[in-house]
Amino acid sequence: MAKKKQATVPPSAVKFIFVLLIVVAACILVSRGVKQFFWTCPYFKIKTIAVEDPNLQFIARDDLAKYRGRTIFGVNVQDIQRQLAVKYPQVASLKIVKNFPDQLSVVAKKRYPIFQLLTRNRILTLDVNGAVVDNQAKLDAGLTVLTGIRLPSSYIGIGAIIRDERMTTAVKILRLFRATPGLSSMKVLKINLDSLSGIEVYLSDEFKVIADKDTLDEKIPVLGVLFSQGRINMAQLNYIDLRFNDPVLGKRE
Repeated sequence: MAKKKQATVPPSAVKFIFVLLIVVAACILVSRGVKQFFWTCPYFKIKTIAVEDPNLQFIARDDLAKYRGRTIFGVNVQDIQRQLAVKYPQVASLKIVKNFPDQLSVVAKKRYPIFQLLTRNRILTLDVNGAVVDNQAKLDAGLTVLTGIRLPSSYIGIGAIIRDERMTTAVKILRLFRATPGLSSMKVLKINLDSLSGIEVYLSDEFKVIADKDTLDEKIPVLGVLFSQGRINMAQLNYIDLRFNDPVLGKRE
């Protein structure tokens, strides 16, 4: 029986594999050299840490000082964002931006107080999204007081967001007032949300607007028209009830 011939690798294939290995090795060495260059080059060392918004100057630059002198390529911005978000819950949408070649920028929005919520012998100051910006506040006459929102007994920490139908309704009322001609310049002193079918919006200590949650979009503009036409004199009225087809005026005795 004739012996089978053993397969042989052509010299050209051996040469190709050898050259390929050399090229791969060279690419690895070059990539390591390039990476080493960028990671050690002084041009990419962080020199400046900027807080863009002047309203955010309370963010201590010391929190970021440890990153000064490091290569910008080695900074994990997600980790920094998480750390700052925990320390500064009074800011929203916080981001750390790498500005090449040598700057880190803090970009965020400050939460501005809009409401004060009276609950469980505590005064919470909230922003327009229901986020707690202060949980040991004193009453501020410049903010709208909210009552009737029931919160769990658990501790309400700064930065917590109150997700509640009554809170959402309060935000909607304030936005409708601000967007409605005849009402936009008015100060809303207090909103009592104990009953969503009989919400009480106080425009003065002795005058309130009564409305139903389900008809706010329809009735608040009507209220704006009445004020614009001078048909409402708060000095002579105790309330106006918007829950009926025609608003009901409650005159003072």
